[in-house]
Amino acid sequence: MITYQLKRNLLVPDESHYIARVKSSGAKTLDDVLKKMVEEGTGLTRPQALAYFEKMTQIVLSFLEDGCSVNTPLFIVRPTIKGIFPNYSDIFDPGKHKLSFTMRAGSRVEPNLKNIELSKLKSKLPFVDTFFDGFSRQTSTIATPGKNAEIKGDSLLFNPEDPKQGVFFIPVGDPNTEIRALSFLRVNAKDVSFMIPQLEAGNYILKVKTGSDDDGMQCSGVLKVELTVS
Repeated sequence: MITYQLKRNLLVPDESHYIARVKSSGAKTLDDVLKKMVEEGTGLTRPQALAYFEKMTQIVLSFLEDGCSVNTPLFIVRPTIKGIFPNYSDIFDPGKHKLSFTMRAGSRVEPNLKNIELSKLKSKLPFVDTFFDGFSRQTSTIATPGKNAEIKGDSLLFNPEDPKQGVFFIPVGDPNTEIRALSFLRVNAKDVSFMIPQLEAGNYILKVKTGSDDDGMQCSGVLKVELTVS
């Protein structure tokens, strides 16, 4: 089974653009491959299996060094050169260009793709669906400083003791300013109740920051509509 999560594509401005990131079930090494090769019934010893693997590696490398592509049932690999050549007479320069290799699945791998089960994992990214202002009784429109409010969504759970996590108000036109909510009355995965900080009149973006994802990046979610403080 292959598991995956959806993450917002930060390379495009469209907030509805998500990409799938496969979550590794564990890293296997050459030692794991050799153990499988010498399992009972294969008739191979570990030194034999290692010798076969090393011999195949040397042959593939020698073909690549000769400028050949290598097409096997397991993989297809060929040399490529990356970089820009400003004119036709220019030659390879290690300072500007890079010799690399591209690899893709071979004929034995691609047919197996249809047999692999996929499972979507719940994303750690918070999703902010609605904002409710307790004083004005308005939803996703008005924010009243110093009054209670509630947001609803998913994956909203955060540590209220961590000043880097919580509910933040960001003035439109000043994205570097983040004003954190004063206090939190209830913090759940589906809803959060808190007190709105003292905000000057203007429009604000509401952002929720939770813990870090698997890559150590801070997880955050934004209410899609701006809130107005009058």
